[in-house]
Amino acid sequence: MTFQDLIDDVEALGGLHSSDEEATARRWARGGLSIIAAHGAWPWLRDYCTLSLSAGVYAYNMAATASNPIQTSGGRDGTAIDRIDTRGMRYGSDNQKLEWAPFGARSIDTNLGPQWKDAATANGRPKFICRVGRQLWVARKPSQEFIDDYPSIYFYCTVSEDTSDDDNVLLLPDMFRPHAVEASLAYGAYQEEDDREQMKLAHWRQVWLPEMDTQLDLGEAHAAFRPTWAIEDYDQLSSRGYSEYTQGDY
Repeated sequence: MTFQDLIDDVEALGGLHSSDEEATARRWARGGLSIIAAHGAWPWLRDYCTLSLSAGVYAYNMAATASNPIQTSGGRDGTAIDRIDTRGMRYGSDNQKLEWAPFGARSIDTNLGPQWKDAATANGRPKFICRVGRQLWVARKPSQEFIDDYPSIYFYCTVSEDTSDDDNVLLLPDMFRPHAVEASLAYGAYQEEDDREQMKLAHWRQVWLPEMDTQLDLGEAHAAFRPTWAIEDYDQLSSRGYSEYTQGDY
């Protein structure tokens, strides 16, 4: 299913028939995909990431650049990353991992001193990693000797759907196409301040979400894990920010 396929369905079932309402259908469709992503740790949104290190550099942009240092196995750059599995940030074998700094750069400053990122401070073997805005920070700054042995950091993440082009094929399995349409219509009711908005979301959660809430693997019938960050209402959707996985949330 392409993003255009979802837009077409939202237009048809949402009564958006005029040409000037296509932008509305596109906005609803993006919102519907966001609702789905926020309701569970869906396997189709999981990916494997590689961060390419540079000597003396501690900050690595997740924003789109000509040569983004963070790439997913699906070929997308760091802008696609939504959440990070912080438990397995490794640079070598299983026991060669970076420690996630729970309070960001402040945690690193406490352990290494605030001067760790200064140009005059020597490079070395990284021990910590954290997220600061749309960057990943690595500390200590990696030395060239370290990079010669371990050029990259590897970790798991979840990514967002790529809706930058209407012809892009969605990661969402085709079997959940009706579920995406219904989520989009629920989002549309919210956007239009429809009195039925909470009812439509509740209906989606009660009727459509349980059908998605099973593993896709053959023979599996148990419910998919619902992590603590999964939203429950529109207020949470509106305030949802970029957060990382905590222990047990992946």
